[in-house]
Amino acid sequence: MSGLSWTAIETEAVQCGRVVIDLIVRAESGIGESDDDRLGRISAALQRLIYSLDDSWKGSRTRPPATIPVDRAFYEAARAHHQEYDVMRLHSSGAADLFAATPVTQAVGRTFRLLDVTEDVAAVQQQLAAASTGAVLAYELWIKELMAVSVQVKLEWATPCGMKGSIRLSDRQLQGVFEWLTEVIVTEAAQKVKGSLTALNLDRRTFELVTQDGVVYNGTLSKSLRKLFEQEPPLLELPLKVEAVIGRRITYRPCIQVETVSDSLQELDTHIGLDVQETQLALQELLRRLEQFGEGEGDSGLVTSTVLSLAEYEELAGLMDALVSGPEAKGARAALDSSELLDAQYILAGSRPVSRLVQLCEELPPVSDEYVDEYEANASVQRQQRMSRDKLTRLVAEAYPDYMKLQRLVRSMVQALEAG
Repeated sequence: MSGLSWTAIETEAVQCGRVVIDLIVRAESGIGESDDDRLGRISAALQRLIYSLDDSWKGSRTRPPATIPVDRAFYEAARAHHQEYDVMRLHSSGAADLFAATPVTQAVGRTFRLLDVTEDVAAVQQQLAAASTGAVLAYELWIKELMAVSVQVKLEWATPCGMKGSIRLSDRQLQGVFEWLTEVIVTEAAQKVKGSLTALNLDRRTFELVTQDGVVYNGTLSKSLRKLFEQEPPLLELPLKVEAVIGRRITYRPCIQVETVSDSLQELDTHIGLDVQETQLALQELLRRLEQFGEGEGDSGLVTSTVLSLAEYEELAGLMDALVSGPEAKGARAALDSSELLDAQYILAGSRPVSRLVQLCEELPPVSDEYVDEYEANASVQRQQRMSRDKLTRLVAEAYPDYMKLQRLVRSMVQALEAG
């Protein structure tokens, strides 16, 4: 404090019953702001650091509140400008109690023990090991404020109970801890995944995708996808099965031991064909029904019951249509023979015997176990029943070769999907 006529810091601390800090800054280069602004920013960062090491705010929080309580804050008691340095004198707002301890006494002590080892990165890490995330970030802010300009800093402090100290910090001393505090380890990787696209917000440029294994990816759209969607907005009904490339960026900050994961949707393919396992299971069940055809032949009621129902026929026909029209190199289609698919699709066409047999069985009245005297039955009803039985017999005979071939084709598809 040479050149200043202020009261000695220890004397002032006892007289006013408050913690007193002198912040002395010697700047070697400006940063485009006034000396007052620079000194004010450094002072604010120091007060934030002191409060971050105060036990009064702790509990369920990991970071101190943005506003420092009045009794834990400092106020500017005096300021002086010298030709070579600037000085700010700070007083704690809270006064000392009967034991000459102020509300911030312990926090100030912790702060200056930390600042005293600034040159030793290992010692800083040891002191901050048990500190909160907020304390580490406040310390980082303090160091950054000092590194923003080429400075030499001297801190002098005293408390009413006799605690005091003096610390000098230079750019050389700050460099090592600054590098540790600002170190960021970034790893990036891209992964191809299959799953369901459950959300896509083009305005916010966000997405959500759940993989087949249940892994959930949330993130943003890549620049290339955003550009593509701006030109051709997709018309999608969600959820939608897709194949995608997810870029994952993992950012790790050693000083606070925090890992941040961000995902980006880099590629999206909505035309992936039918799922292999789902297609296999559907075909297996339909094959079981196809293999029942003709059992109990001779009894029209039993024959009818072994024909595919209309719902089963439509499911099988729709499945063949979807496979034929789907992408050849993707999904279930990739494991299947194209000629077999076309043959099955042809057999199931609406004009073919299988389709006509299914339609007839759907229209026939259910077979009743109740006895009806043929003499009492209406002649026209008997005639209609006889015609239906004749038509059924004829269509069964026509459809039989197609049914047998369809069995072989579907069985071959199931085996191909199992092997693939």
